[in-house]
Amino acid sequence: MILYVNGCSITHGYLVGFENSWANIIAKNNDLDLINESQCGAGNDFIFHKSLESITKLIDENKKPELVIIQWSGPNRRLHCDINGNYYYVNLTDYLKYQPKYEPMGSEHTLHYMFSLQEFLKVNRVKYYFFNYMDLDYSIKSLNIYNKIDWESNIEININYLKKIGLVADDFGHPSLDGQYWIANNISKKLGYNKIDYVNKQLL
Repeated sequence: MILYVNGCSITHGYLVGFENSWANIIAKNNDLDLINESQCGAGNDFIFHKSLESITKLIDENKKPELVIIQWSGPNRRLHCDINGNYYYVNLTDYLKYQPKYEPMGSEHTLHYMFSLQEFLKVNRVKYYFFNYMDLDYSIKSLNIYNKIDWESNIEININYLKKIGLVADDFGHPSLDGQYWIANNISKKLGYNKIDYVNKQLL
C-alpha cells in the first residue's frame, strides 16, 4: 500500500530526524510504502503544487497511492522564484524582501488549495486526510468555499495544543520525538490502525 504525504518541517521530522517523523513512524509500523515529499520551510503553495504534480504522475504510472495525508503549513508562507530561477521559501522571518502572504489572503489561498486538492483526490478516488498544524484566520468562515471543505477528512492536530501539553522541541512549535509519536498515534486512530507503542510517552 502506497502512502503519500506532504508538508513542511513538521512532517519532515525537523529536530528529531526524518526517520522519526510521524509519517515514517506510521509507515514503519503498518508496513506501508511511504512517499514523503515534505520540505523544511515549505509553504502551502509548494505543498499543493508538488502534491498535485506528484500524485498525477503516480496515477499515470499506475502507482496510485491508496492513501494521501497532507499537513498544511503556515498560511503566510509562499514559494518565490527570482529571475535566475532560484527558489526561496518566504515566511515572516526569512526572505522578507520577497513579501510573505499576509492575512487574510494567506488563509484564503490555503483554503482554496485545500478545496482544489480535495476535489482532485475525490475525482481520482484516493482516500485522503488533511490537518492544519498552524491556525487559519477566522475570516475564512465567511468564504463560500469554507462550506465545501469536507471537514470530516480533517484531523485535529494543532500547534497550540502540542505546545499546551509540552510536546514541542522549540519555541517555533516543532514536535519533539514524543510529539511526533503523539501525532502518529492520533492519525493512526483516525485511520483505524493499531496504536503505536512508545514506552517513553505517557500521554499517548
